[in-house]
Amino acid sequence: MLRFTLPFVLFFLSISTFSISVLSANTEPSPPTEESSSLTTQDQGAAKEFIVNLGKEATSLLTSKTISSTERKTRFKELFKSHFSTKSIAKFCLGRYWRQATDEEKQEYMDLFADSVADNYASKFSQYNSEDQFIVSTTRPLTDGGIKVNSRLQTPDGAPITIVWLVYKKDDSFKIFDVLLEGVSMSVTQRSEYASIIERSGGKISGLISALQNKQPLKKQ
Repeated sequence: MLRFTLPFVLFFLSISTFSISVLSANTEPSPPTEESSSLTTQDQGAAKEFIVNLGKEATSLLTSKTISSTERKTRFKELFKSHFSTKSIAKFCLGRYWRQATDEEKQEYMDLFADSVADNYASKFSQYNSEDQFIVSTTRPLTDGGIKVNSRLQTPDGAPITIVWLVYKKDDSFKIFDVLLEGVSMSVTQRSEYASIIERSGGKISGLISALQNKQPLKKQ
């Protein structure tokens, strides 16, 4: 088992502006099916190492007390864009509204997605508690070609929190598409929040774009 401190977990819990909420049945995706995959043991080991190395990098780059808030945001965004399938996540989070968006709206939304995440959450890494331990444990192949990396966050005073990473290999490199916190899909949660903002804006995607431009926290009202 491999252990890392809380900043590593915060990195992942922050990238999708996470909030645990009850999701309706029509937004809940079918979980990936396990086993019966062509992935090798070597692939699974590499996926685990990918998560471990990202944890080291996030802890090293984002928790320094000597860097400015602007530099921390820049580093956060670079890690997010280089290790996560940002385009796929952004498109998924927009849901059915992606098809309704104009080409201009799609481009503007994509440009704002990573910036908004960094603006809202990079500052969290200046305030971390090194007593908490993040433990990367096992991996399991999925039939759709992905790899499930199992982990947990253990705090000195609380029960462990289960965290699962869905990792996919593309062009000889790994990317994270989703994170499940205590069984809840963070990508689906984010999609629900985005849909709520759009609905409050009369079904107009411009409402979400405006929220991203204004750097307002994307939480349900």
